[in-house]
Amino acid sequence: MVEKFCTLIFIMILTLCSMGSSQSCAESDSTVIHRSAQTAYLFLRGVEQEGDSGFRPGYSFFSVFTFVPKRLMRFAQKSADYGMALLTDSESVRKVESLFRPRDGALTWYPMFDLVSPWRPRVGLDLEYRRDVTGLFSARYAGREKYRFHGALIKAFPLGPTSAQMMLSVLSETDDDRQYYGLGSDPLTDSRNRFLTSAESDHGIYRHRRRFLAWAASLRLSQHAEVMVLQQVQVRESTDPGEGELRIGRVFDLETIPGFQPTLRRHYSELALRLDDRPIETFPALGRRMELYVGVSRSLDSNGGRFLRSGFHLSSDFVILCPSRILTPRLIGDTTLNLDRSVPIPFAEFPRQPDFRGVSGRKLLRSDC
Repeated sequence: MVEKFCTLIFIMILTLCSMGSSQSCAESDSTVIHRSAQTAYLFLRGVEQEGDSGFRPGYSFFSVFTFVPKRLMRFAQKSADYGMALLTDSESVRKVESLFRPRDGALTWYPMFDLVSPWRPRVGLDLEYRRDVTGLFSARYAGREKYRFHGALIKAFPLGPTSAQMMLSVLSETDDDRQYYGLGSDPLTDSRNRFLTSAESDHGIYRHRRRFLAWAASLRLSQHAEVMVLQQVQVRESTDPGEGELRIGRVFDLETIPGFQPTLRRHYSELALRLDDRPIETFPALGRRMELYVGVSRSLDSNGGRFLRSGFHLSSDFVILCPSRILTPRLIGDTTLNLDRSVPIPFAEFPRQPDFRGVSGRKLLRSDC
């Protein structure tokens, strides 16, 4: 009886403590939704304390069972936040930052070492130069047949209440472990795919080389609307690696794969419209986004061939429990339409392939909203 009575008293004490010290998950609008982005980054989450929202029996009862885990997590979060604040104010951080940002912050460089990649270890370097003209350069190297170099020059032009932007970019990449599963949503049953009778896999590995020179311009029609124009000249080549158990020549009949092995030179023109009603000055920003695009790809070779690309991206934000926790579902549709039936569309130009502007086949979650 004494033990039960002590247990009851202990639970009541925990309940009173959680009622007095439990904090609402939802921050007030004045501290999150309507806080400017410039102000928001001056504070660390977890250091600021939310206000008490009053007595809530259900939440207080639930807090009895989560009191200890919540306190441990809050202690760990505060320790990390205060440690980050102290480290940021230390002189060592300033010295390291000056190493990566010489010349008064105009030039920034970041080395990259990737030893846990699911493919192979790689090294890289990112350079950024930001003044009147922004220059970007990115390099990734994982071997003689797997590398990527990309550079871009960006210039912005203020036009009264709106603005325009122009970009010139170049890319050179080689990838010797691209995966090809075939055409169609079900390649194993699609009649366009000719699997070899000796094939032991449902996909093949091929080498892919791509070079392009692109010019893009965008004009902000209003605070939430933007129109973009793209012109691109591209050289693409897909070949059999020549070695390996899963090389594409051991899985597919290469003569039946459209656009395989010959070097393809194409010109691509695109027009896109983007609508985004998120308030620019808020953090985090809630709203809806829509993007529509249409483009035409023309062959620069004697064999000809034209096809049309079109698609849409729709997304909207939903608050989950707290204003700082946002769920963003996206609806994406990408398609191609052959304008010259006598020449098939090259297989690497379909939306399912990884270098198309649509959804990446190697990423489950996207962070480019």
